[in-house]
Amino acid sequence: MGNFGATIARNLAQHDFEVMGIDISQKKVDNLKGDITKVVAGDASDKNVLKSLEVGHFDVGIVTMRDEVLANILCTIQLKELGVSEVIARASSDVHGKILEELGADKIVFPERGIGQMISQFFVSGSTDILEYVNFTAESSLMTSDHSLIEIPVPDFMVGKNLKELKLRTRYGVTVIAVRNDEIQYDPDANTKFNDGDTLLVFGKNENLNKLTE
Repeated sequence: MGNFGATIARNLAQHDFEVMGIDISQKKVDNLKGDITKVVAGDASDKNVLKSLEVGHFDVGIVTMRDEVLANILCTIQLKELGVSEVIARASSDVHGKILEELGADKIVFPERGIGQMISQFFVSGSTDILEYVNFTAESSLMTSDHSLIEIPVPDFMVGKNLKELKLRTRYGVTVIAVRNDEIQYDPDANTKFNDGDTLLVFGKNENLNKLTE
């Protein structure tokens, strides 16, 4: 299921929906236990597995695999054949989306594309707030409510250093999504050096972001 699928499952469960998750990874299954109604280790692209779990009784099926395109397609087909009323499928490209549509998926979603559009719009808006939070909520982006995307002026301790030296992911558990100075640099690499006057777009858990900005 990955982070995307697990987040959807948890958010739906928190809103009192009956949710069953299926993943071939026992580790991912264990991580979801207790958070949703039921979680099972199994191959979601295998019709026999889905049939044994009586998925046809569910109103909606959400297919969230990203890299396993064949499994994604097979799962979509099986859910429709087993009687799931509405199937929402994740696509990784326009071609993939077109195939899913032809196979009967009721709705196609492109989560990475949606997040990319949101981030670019955030910069285009020309926000001047010193610290502005853009919460990733279940309604807006399907991210968990305890994570945020924030715009901050570069902290003093980061000036003159690069990402490799700072090790922000290791020390703070946050990720720099983009840097704005005279221009916008998305997905900065390890050698990106920060200068006084830079504005950063940073993603992470709220508690970790607070530590970064203290």
